Amino acid sequence: MDIVDSRALAGEPMTAAGPAGEAVFAGPEAFGELEDEAGAFPGEFPGELEDETGSEAGYEAGSEAGPGPAAAPSQPPATPGGRLAVQHVPLLRRHAGTPPDLVLGWNAMSSPGRVDVVVHLHGFSPRGRAMQLPRDMVPVSGLDFTDPRHPGTAGRTAPTLTVLPRGNFFGGRSGRGYNHPALHVPGALAALVDHALAVFGTHTGIQAARGRLILTAHSGGGASLMRVLGYADPDEVHTFDALYTDPSTLAEWARKRIARNDGGALRVIFRDHEGTTANSRLIQAALQRALAAHPGPPPARFRAEPTPVAHMDIPPRFGWRLLADAGADVPDVTPGHPPAAQPHEAEAPAGYGEAGPPITTEGLRRAWADYRCAPSRMVDLRLLSHTTPVNPLAADAFRALAQALTATGYRARSTWVYNCRAIRAAQPGQHTRESLHAYGLAVDIDPAVNPHRRHVTGPIIFSPAATQPERERDVVAGRAGTCFTPGQVAAVEAIRTAGGQQVFGWGGRWQSSHDAMHFEIRVTPAQLRRGLAAGPAAAAAAAHEVERTCESWDIGEAGAFDGAEAFDGAEAFDGAEAFDGAEAFDGVEAFDGAEAFDRAEAFDGAEAFDGAEGFDGAEYFDEAEGADVPLSIYAGHTSGWREDQP
Repeated sequence: MDIVDSRALAGEPMTAAGPAGEAVFAGPEAFGELEDEAGAFPGEFPGELEDETGSEAGYEAGSEAGPGPAAAPSQPPATPGGRLAVQHVPLLRRHAGTPPDLVLGWNAMSSPGRVDVVVHLHGFSPRGRAMQLPRDMVPVSGLDFTDPRHPGTAGRTAPTLTVLPRGNFFGGRSGRGYNHPALHVPGALAALVDHALAVFGTHTGIQAARGRLILTAHSGGGASLMRVLGYADPDEVHTFDALYTDPSTLAEWARKRIARNDGGALRVIFRDHEGTTANSRLIQAALQRALAAHPGPPPARFRAEPTPVAHMDIPPRFGWRLLADAGADVPDVTPGHPPAAQPHEAEAPAGYGEAGPPITTEGLRRAWADYRCAPSRMVDLRLLSHTTPVNPLAADAFRALAQALTATGYRARSTWVYNCRAIRAAQPGQHTRESLHAYGLAVDIDPAVNPHRRHVTGPIIFSPAATQPERERDVVAGRAGTCFTPGQVAAVEAIRTAGGQQVFGWGGRWQSSHDAMHFEIRVTPAQLRRGLAAGPAAAAAAAHEVERTCESWDIGEAGAFDGAEAFDGAEAFDGAEAFDGAEAFDGVEAFDGAEAFDRAEAFDGAEAFDGAEGFDGAEYFDEAEGADVPLSIYAGHTSGWREDQP
């Protein structure tokens, strides 16, 4: 095996050692093209893996071998704390990047029968492909047995092995993105843990069974955590500002652990009012419900808490404390349960209530409760630019929407409906609830040119330009709030049920924010089952007569999501980082916290990476004209119905 020898955690630098203790250096290892084969990960990261050997001072790569017939160590079955870097791990051979592939750490132990294992999934690295685990990730991983700022502080004492695998560098536009596709395959986590224990045993002479299994994740590592939780059942999970993607897998794991009352724990630390807030608040509410239904487990071991601590400082600040005691009260967080709901329900716009009073958003949630976060109940529908999961009862309504927009000349490049996620809080401390996207009832169309702008007053501003490309330029320049024309919006709003109810509401008419990309179903299942009134296509065609003809876009239709797996395990946020104070595209819901198109520093918390597998349904506009230009906010006053955010 390729290892870097360990030294005590007191601070002595680690040095390199190959098998039999001889220091060696391996030249570049050639990697061929990735091929789709049994046990491989087709489609998860393209191209060739090019080896970039490069050794940090004190770390040297050894020749590659398995953890097998090394000479038996001379140490007794006891060891002080130490760390070990493993240059090459077969399981991770398809992960692009710079060795070592794995760093192990352990605390002092003597003849343990069992050793607990902690596996950490890291996110982005400012060093990009040149990232090396010992230098760049170990200090910010939270895999510490004492306070890294005060090493004399008591921390975790149970015999424990920490496992830090290097992710796969996919880069993206920022050149920083990492994900962990090798661990997405069922059984891969157990194989990694077994390998780590074998290497640890060979090096220290301690042969012990695995004890508790703890998974931790930071930043974009949360996306891979969700994939791993789809098949694995750890004893504890700790996440550090990592919930940029759909957290329903984590919520279900926690619910089962709470119901079993078998010593599990979930601790979620997140930065409030940023990209992980909505999903973290969803977990907070889910934990509250689960603990109310099963009052046995200590509530202190199942918490989601916001912190003002900087994104990169969260793991080292909190990791060692939670490893010492998963139920510990930690400093620098806001404790307690989520505040009571402060609803900002929909109000009827002019003419909306002609066929009866409008239903509130909370009423819609109750009426459609059977479809909440139920991907298996959705049906695939080709909707404008993409095939997307939609609520089966709403399929005809979405077809009518597509027909209305097409008939009025709109050309879409990005459309998405189902996404199990929460609404972002409209105000600090506000309780968040499920978006109507979580029920398959809302669609986001072209967020780059139909942005979500918050804290606005006044009606949305339409561009007077004659062509769609010109209107897009007006949006990017801040002269308009949407690329849609009034006639296109009116054509969608003209769609009615057989009973006369308006089917769709438009986010561009909200009072406190303009979510121009967003159309949502505003009727109940019973109303929709009666069918749609005849004539929406004719109404759309008539509206088009008074509109100026839209020209086709001068860029081809992007196929960013072809073959993507329902976007529930999207890797788009590997590389997440906070961008405080950003304004552009603030709150665009389709990206759930991603940075807008690489350079526009918004979306409160993460960087977008083209070529990644997700964005929770949002398309990456890698050629969208002017997409990297921040949008300004405009003023005015709006009346009509509103919601907190979709």
